[in-house]
Amino acid sequence: MHNGGTPQGEREEKINNGKETFLPAESILLPYLGGKGDLAAQHTGLYLSGTLCKAPGRGTAAALIKGHRSPMLRQLAGVDMQLQYNKETNLRLAGERIHGLIIEPGQTFSFWHTVGRTTARKGYLPGLTIGAGRLGAETGGGLCQLANLIHWMVLNSPLTVTELHHHTDALFPDSGRRVPFGTGTSIFYKNVDYRFRNDTDTPVQLLIWQEGHDLCGELRAQHAFPYRWRIIEE
Repeated sequence: MHNGGTPQGEREEKINNGKETFLPAESILLPYLGGKGDLAAQHTGLYLSGTLCKAPGRGTAAALIKGHRSPMLRQLAGVDMQLQYNKETNLRLAGERIHGLIIEPGQTFSFWHTVGRTTARKGYLPGLTIGAGRLGAETGGGLCQLANLIHWMVLNSPLTVTELHHHTDALFPDSGRRVPFGTGTSIFYKNVDYRFRNDTDTPVQLLIWQEGHDLCGELRAQHAFPYRWRIIEE
């Protein structure tokens, strides 16, 4: 399954199973990246003790670990181009939820916990989806590109991927692509997630933004890691 959207009528739930307990964001101090975190109102909490993290930070971490950009618009045979323009809006809204996010040592990033349900009320538009080998359109569709971007940056770091669902289809191989096949990430609200854990000893930060028709991202850390990673396709 590969669509990155939200099925209509899906009920949103908060995780609270004893291991992932929701704590008020306002009670947490972030002693790095400019002191106390700029806890935006839309970020409702964070998870501690090796669990889910959701805390935006103020400022930019000093060390660039990996940066990447990918075009948001592609001419696809038989696909309404308006769905591609809508995807730009969807990626902007979701990217704003992630931009500046800090993942402390021992904490886990969850795509859907951070982005939340993608609804028309929040401004999301119908975007291209792929499921069971078929094309479709769902509100919030197209967010797999954002998950792909994050996953590619994480692969170039010592962070630990804890949940990954590969694409079941490669219907649209990117023209002039710069990343290997097999790195695509499938997401579907809310049970098909993308997650990684920070098993290092330094906080890391995700930056997401748009330049023209490109989706851009950086993975940064408070301190540089002693190694660099190179991924090749054989």
